[in-house]
Amino acid sequence: MILVACLILGVLLRLASGNRIEDLSRVHLRGELWLLVLLCVQAVLPLLRTTGPPARLAFALWLATFPVLTWIAWRNRAQPGMLVVALGLLLNFVVVSSNGGMPVVPAAAVAAGLHGQLSIPIGDFVHVLGTTSTRLPWLADVLPLPWAPLVRIVPSAGDVLLYVGVVAFISDARVECAESLGEREGTVSRLRPSAEGTAAGASRTASLVLESWGARLHKGVQADTPELACASSCTGPRSRP
Repeated sequence: MILVACLILGVLLRLASGNRIEDLSRVHLRGELWLLVLLCVQAVLPLLRTTGPPARLAFALWLATFPVLTWIAWRNRAQPGMLVVALGLLLNFVVVSSNGGMPVVPAAAVAAGLHGQLSIPIGDFVHVLGTTSTRLPWLADVLPLPWAPLVRIVPSAGDVLLYVGVVAFISDARVECAESLGEREGTVSRLRPSAEGTAAGASRTASLVLESWGARLHKGVQADTPELACASSCTGPRSRP
């Protein structure tokens, strides 16, 4: 629900800034197919309620999507908000992998008005209850935002960065950003083969220069030879009158 609200807010900001909605269909992200697949995996897996080995497998699969999504966001860093999205994913990955799930701090839930909803449901393999032994508690679900009772969620710092990044991308995504990044990567790939042949090219150039200078020197010697012969004949002994 919160992501849907971010999409709507991004569209409204896009309209307010004068950017056209139809331009979004022309924005192509690098790895966008994997992006869509992994986003679906992240959205569907937490809805499952399972325990035991299936839960551990589902959690490992869900956790594995974070570094891949972070890499995709980094590759598209030329687009507005993508660096913020990458940072949010990275923070969530660190805290989840450190605690075996996303910790939910009871005090934050109480401050947000979620009374009576402080237990983790059976089969929820994504969240764990925050305790005094929680690692990196400041990255857990600890932000008691005022709209938490409405959406029934207490976000983490990484979640907030994700929301901000999605809104920034929808509101200001541009076609030329993706094209410029692609051109830069294409230029680098074209320069690599030429860099590999630099030594051979330099060797050929040096040999051509030496051959050119040798030819010029040979022509100069040939041109000076008649003059030397004429000079020697002209300065020879003269007969006396």
